Amino acid sequence: MTKSSAYRLLMLLLFFISAEQTFSQTENVRSYPMSEKALLWQIEGPKVKNKCYLFGTMHIIPSESFFFPKKLEKAITKSERLVMEIGNLPDQTELLGLLTLEDETLNDFLDKLQMDSLKIWVKSNMGFEGEIFNSIIATMKPVAIVQMATQLKFGDDLSSYELSLQDIALENNQEIQGLETVEKQLSLFDDLSKNDQADLIMDAIRDDERSQLINNELLEKYMAQDIDGLYQLVTKNDDVIMRQQTVFLNDRNLDWIPKIKFMLSEKKTFIAVGAGHLGGPQGVIRLLEKEGYTLTPIKL
Repeated sequence: MTKSSAYRLLMLLLFFISAEQTFSQTENVRSYPMSEKALLWQIEGPKVKNKCYLFGTMHIIPSESFFFPKKLEKAITKSERLVMEIGNLPDQTELLGLLTLEDETLNDFLDKLQMDSLKIWVKSNMGFEGEIFNSIIATMKPVAIVQMATQLKFGDDLSSYELSLQDIALENNQEIQGLETVEKQLSLFDDLSKNDQADLIMDAIRDDERSQLINNELLEKYMAQDIDGLYQLVTKNDDVIMRQQTVFLNDRNLDWIPKIKFMLSEKKTFIAVGAGHLGGPQGVIRLLEKEGYTLTPIKL
């Protein structure tokens, strides 16, 4: 497993938040839904170093849809620090350890019918069966299976904004930091019940028209830079992650704000997180506005 594929394996769109939440509007917080269409935002406000930015990524995206215009490249190049959800990845050995079950196998999560379905899917998509399946696939955490299935649904030729931004930061000797650790992200899935994790796997390997339609619509909203529209789209889904939206999205957004505020006061900082964290009533944009910051959209 290469570092690039390992990074993509960990990346998953986290666009899950309830559309029914109420939101107290203040003078400095933009209305919902917003009229602006932008993935890149300049941040100004209390103690902010000049030219700080917030960018919404799509963690994995078909290469034919990947766009990286000069405005975006200029913004990251002129920054002093790149901040992503995860900073530096652990090495391959450590990462594989984090994605491997310790004293269990997938048989402890899936019933016989579900396991048979997984075996059929793995054989069809990867060619693994028998002892190879038992020694490799069956020992992987459910979240690893989900990520592999998600990546396969997007096709073979994929790009990553995180990897592209990281390459630019490394070229310019910029500091790279994370808002949370790999262990933190994986624990969100590990803490789900076994039944919920089994449901995640089954949903991920189910190759139906509805799943493909949702992926296409997500991509269309992202390409249109419509972060509130994207938020509205994903809130229509009713799955395990959606039912756990407070843990997967709201709590993480709130946890990031104090860290972001400190980073903004230190250096010219470029923050890149999944676009699902930007939009919505409790998204990062409106949470920062509640703290007194001004966010200006930059159309790419």
